[in-house]
Amino acid sequence: PDEVARTEDGGFTSTSTGGFSQLDTQLTGLVGDGDVLVMSGLGLTSGAGSMWLSEDAGDSFVGLELAGYESDTLLGLGGRTLWLMADTQLVALDLDTGGELDSIPLAEALESYAVEPSGALWWSTSGGTVSRVEPASGERSDYDLAGSSILFTDGAAWIGLRAQLPGDPLVVRM
Repeated sequence: PDEVARTEDGGFTSTSTGGFSQLDTQLTGLVGDGDVLVMSGLGLTSGAGSMWLSEDAGDSFVGLELAGYESDTLLGLGGRTLWLMADTQLVALDLDTGGELDSIPLAEALESYAVEPSGALWWSTSGGTVSRVEPASGERSDYDLAGSSILFTDGAAWIGLRAQLPGDPLVVRM
């Protein structure tokens, strides 16, 4: 559907020129930044992936055209930058244009990630690396840390570490 609206009971329904119809979609993801939300779903009948954008805290959604990425996994949203996992690549998309800002191939499994309000992405891999990329500039930093979890809050990234020995630090602030 091109538009999705919230019903009084908190559910979702698709809208059309003829009125409302049942939303034939299994919701697969939801990310947000303030009042801006992106929702993804998989059509139960068609099997096709779709994504929708809300700029009013989820009261209404409109369909997103994302250059063929509609079936990929939502990771996070920072500002107007949407991060997805497409096969083995991290992909940053511009919500205003639907265009690709950055694409980063991963040679190792993604373990954790967090998106800054600026749209920058922090992530860790199974190989023991924590990285940060700013999609607007392409600036990237890699750190030799065995990060197992990442949280971005109050202007800092907090990295949960895999302890190797007793007494090893468990969290580092960056």
